Amino acid sequence: MKRYFLLLLILCALCFQSLTLVSQNLAQNEAISLAKSFLQSKLIQTGNPRTLAGIAQCDLKSSGEKNLYYIINFDEGGFVILSADKRFYPVLAYAYDGNFELDNIPENCNTWLAAWESEILYTLENENVLLTDQSKAWENLTTEGQAVKGAKGVAPLTTCRWSQTEPHNQMCPADPDSYDGHTPVGCVALAMAQLMYYYRFPASGAGTVLYTPPYKLGIYGPQYVNFAEAFYNCPATTDLCRETNDAIARLCYHTGVSVETGYMPESSGASINKVSDALSEH
Repeated sequence: MKRYFLLLLILCALCFQSLTLVSQNLAQNEAISLAKSFLQSKLIQTGNPRTLAGIAQCDLKSSGEKNLYYIINFDEGGFVILSADKRFYPVLAYAYDGNFELDNIPENCNTWLAAWESEILYTLENENVLLTDQSKAWENLTTEGQAVKGAKGVAPLTTCRWSQTEPHNQMCPADPDSYDGHTPVGCVALAMAQLMYYYRFPASGAGTVLYTPPYKLGIYGPQYVNFAEAFYNCPATTDLCRETNDAIARLCYHTGVSVETGYMPESSGASINKVSDALSEH
């Protein structure tokens, strides 16, 4: 009798544990509802009168049978990246405008997401890992629309939202193997271009740069810019660029050449150590 009673207790414990684990999974409709209330509360805090409408897209990132996080994009812009399991912290990232496109994100952002995925997987696979604040964070999110009570967002220092792809890269080397027919701008070059846009300076440069990117034994040929003859049309540059804009494309290409960017079809890069000399000399 004692043996049967012990077996029954074990079965009950296993069933309870299974139900507990299942209950930690966040259903898609609940994720959308929480993400919407969270972002709406943030908009209210900032004095933004906008009311969130519908959902443009909701993507679920999984690893095997484990759900990791949702990426929820809203109509007219804005997104929330929300953990898909309540054993981890709820809100991983959010923005008031723009969309988070999984098929068109920078390499550094992919690395950031991969780090989150590893953290979530580790937490889900190790029941002895206790995140002391996550229960309170989920409670705040559910009742008040805030993941962390009193937390403040850190806004970007610049207002422009430029990318490394079309149309910003239209003067970069052409390559049919790239995402949109041209190599990416490169993160170093893009950061320099955004800095120049912020100050609307300079109107023109100085000196020249001639080099050949080493990719595939120099398949793109020599890259040359005479900065003294260049004119950077600051009034034509804007925070958002969704159509061809020669002023922005020229600025992004010229900053890339100034640091001798190694252009490649999927990613372009340059040494950050070259930025200071490039800005002061050109």
